[in-house]
Amino acid sequence: MTETSAPQTNLRTAALGASRGLGLRLTSACLIALTLTACSAITADPGQNSQGTATHAATESGGGSPAATPSGKPLSLIVLGDSISLNENDVCPACTGFVDQWAASVHRATGRPVAVDNLAGRGWSIPDLAKQLSTDPKARQEVAAADLILVSIGNNDGPPWPTTRPCGGQNATTGPEQVVQVQKYTYKCIAATIASYRPDLAGILRTIDTLRSGRPQVRAMLTIYSNWNGNPQLPQTMGNSGAALTAKNKVIYDSWNAMACATATSSGFACVDTYHAFDGSDGLGSPAKYLAEDYTHPNQAGNDAIGALLAKIAISPITKTA
Repeated sequence: MTETSAPQTNLRTAALGASRGLGLRLTSACLIALTLTACSAITADPGQNSQGTATHAATESGGGSPAATPSGKPLSLIVLGDSISLNENDVCPACTGFVDQWAASVHRATGRPVAVDNLAGRGWSIPDLAKQLSTDPKARQEVAAADLILVSIGNNDGPPWPTTRPCGGQNATTGPEQVVQVQKYTYKCIAATIASYRPDLAGILRTIDTLRSGRPQVRAMLTIYSNWNGNPQLPQTMGNSGAALTAKNKVIYDSWNAMACATATSSGFACVDTYHAFDGSDGLGSPAKYLAEDYTHPNQAGNDAIGALLAKIAISPITKTA
């Protein structure tokens, strides 16, 4: 990602310009080996490889048992972060997004309507979310009053990384330039760069926790899946360095998701392992069947996979106060 105001062409979001930076998605989860289970991540079952504001009552999305009869005060689900959660019609026409699916699942479990407000933004990175939570009165008020919080962030935070980070350098604007930039990274600077993001991410999650003022709240954060694997743009840009670049990309994703998942769980958030759900247990599989034509955002299968993971999250903190 690049922390500049001008969007860049991104291997991850080239079709929409929805992200600023390379398509490589960072991953870090507890300095995980290849699984996030050490961080109590929400993972897929073995073998499972435009929201805005809405209220979900007797909805049929997400499958499962029939919806309960709506009763009681609506629960509030607030979504924060980048565009992965937006389910915009120009990306996934007529799709039922994973946010709506989670709202439907919570409704079925509690019998209470679920009001959704998606405050995420296209191309948003960690600094964008931090700014929203510190300066936007509406966002702060809604987060404080929310019963459920879902965060998707990190997808636009590099690489390539800005000059302010240990691996930082000149911003790359095309796929080939981004590949060249990443090829220059050493494993030492990758580790240092990812570690440098942890205080920023922890600050965001701490702000969310502070705003709730001790109220019962269910909170979850998605890991990031790699759209490097099988990306149709890469054969033209990787040349003969494909194996080395794939190995480096895997280290970046594994390490980022380890950091992010550890930060999430230590902050009272469920860590939702979309990385291994989309890219396989080794992080090297192609996520193509889960991605829309832009090879970045989830298609219906991808939304369903994430929705299934979200449905596993324990919601007892809010059911005890119903």
